[in-house]
Amino acid sequence: MRILCCSPDYKPSIGGIAEFTHQTSLALQTLGHDVFVAAPDSDGAREFDATVGGLSTFRIGGGIVPLSQFSYLNVATKLPTFFATRRAIMDLEKWMARFVEKHGVDVVLCFHWDIFGAAARRLRAQAGIPYYIVCYGKEILGSGASLAGRMQHGILREAAAAITISQYTRRRLLKAVGEDLNTIVSFCGVDAARFQRVSQADECISRYRHDGHRIVLTLGRLVERKGIDRSLDAFRICVDTLRDPSIEYWIAGDGPDRERLQAHAAQLGVGDRVRFLGAVSDEEKIRLYSAADLFVTTSRELSDGDAEGFGIVFLEANACELPVVAGRSGGVEDAVQDGVTGLLVDPNDAAGIAEAMITLLSDRPRAQAMGRAGRARAMTEFSWEQVASRIVHGLRDQRGRRT
Repeated sequence: MRILCCSPDYKPSIGGIAEFTHQTSLALQTLGHDVFVAAPDSDGAREFDATVGGLSTFRIGGGIVPLSQFSYLNVATKLPTFFATRRAIMDLEKWMARFVEKHGVDVVLCFHWDIFGAAARRLRAQAGIPYYIVCYGKEILGSGASLAGRMQHGILREAAAAITISQYTRRRLLKAVGEDLNTIVSFCGVDAARFQRVSQADECISRYRHDGHRIVLTLGRLVERKGIDRSLDAFRICVDTLRDPSIEYWIAGDGPDRERLQAHAAQLGVGDRVRFLGAVSDEEKIRLYSAADLFVTTSRELSDGDAEGFGIVFLEANACELPVVAGRSGGVEDAVQDGVTGLLVDPNDAAGIAEAMITLLSDRPRAQAMGRAGRARAMTEFSWEQVASRIVHGLRDQRGRRT
């Protein structure tokens, strides 16, 4: 197939959608498909594209306000912006029409419903080119009664199918848009060749584990949804129960919750055993996964519906042979095999989180066995080629139904 992959978020931008788009596009190409990527221009974009050999990437000017920013309440005050965005989408559709005709594109794969999805919908109406929309969870609007919701649901309903990254995302999508919506489930992936355990003799690993430290690790954006405050509560219980001065809790990443979490750790009396490392590179992430004894992220679903769509960090940790304790919420149950690659817990129950942490910190053979099982699962079930294969199988199945 000849596939045009479109995304408003693409490397070198940082984030899950950018990573998912990039890795899936590369994997589709590896499977033998002709892949073209359309993405916004940005600082460093052309330099990044030059490092990705063989993947044809086309950069398009930015400046479009996402459709999700518009509502019935603000559209009157944002009319100039709204019409400018509408005109930009029409121009994008014309560009896509010329592109698919020139390159003989079979399908358009949109890695977000907004902007490119709107243009692909117009392209389908004009030229009959099928399009597919990838859905993650948080961006799914619950009511078609809002302006953005009506636009989103229209785009999704006219798509050949929606691709969801977890069973949770699929359920949430069908509830919002309708049970008759065509869906394809394709979980997230991990590059197990890159994310693998670094030798404990590595100089950085030795620096991390000086004086025999044992490390509990959380890695991710510091936001309320990640449930790090409950993990801190659980860590305090671990400290009191295990009486092991070598155990520390390291939190890598940054975000708006950092100051609150630092204050919470101090209030719990464990501030001297909790390290906030800030943002880290992918290379540093691998070293941290390799140095740690246990990975903990107790993500939860918030009252506004915000939840973890899947959780690539759990696959990364497992690929580095690190067992995990994870909050049973959102799409995490697809990422973590309970009792095999880690333990799933109630993300709001600090005592339950602590029990799981204590179990794996106290039983090293079991923890190591879970780490090995996690790596085996990452390699056999969650390679990016498998992600791409599930998508391609779904595309062919949906196209076959239409014929």
